[in-house]
Amino acid sequence: MSFFFLSRLGDEAFCRRLTLEGWDRLVMAEEGGGVILVSPGDDLWPLTVAAVGLYRGPVVVVAGASRLRRLPARWRRRFVGRSIEPDDIEKAVASLRGGGRVVVVDKSSVAARLTEESGATVLSAVAESPRRGRYRVVLRKRL
Repeated sequence: MSFFFLSRLGDEAFCRRLTLEGWDRLVMAEEGGGVILVSPGDDLWPLTVAAVGLYRGPVVVVAGASRLRRLPARWRRRFVGRSIEPDDIEKAVASLRGGGRVVVVDKSSVAARLTEESGATVLSAVAESPRRGRYRVVLRKRL
């Protein structure tokens, strides 16, 4: 089953198929200000955007146009407050300074620059499919 199917489900049905691990790290990091979630550019990265957006509110996504096309339109409209190209991160810095959540897709160098300029906490966000039709988003403290 493709995760695109999930974008058509209601919130309750989506949540039944999703497990969140390390969520307490996101909550604690938000208490200290902005949060940068670094996600690998694999096919499942949109699940991170949907999970965080559903439970914590809209996110800023820093990703190239080709990556953004992988994000289902319904999730983009609902969970993405703004999308930013990797070479134009001043808007992401402003969001982080205001306590926002920024998902950086496949660009560790961008995450490092955002951290340096904003002082935000960085978490690694990995989406997985441990078995068919089930998904997991794992958040870990990034060193």
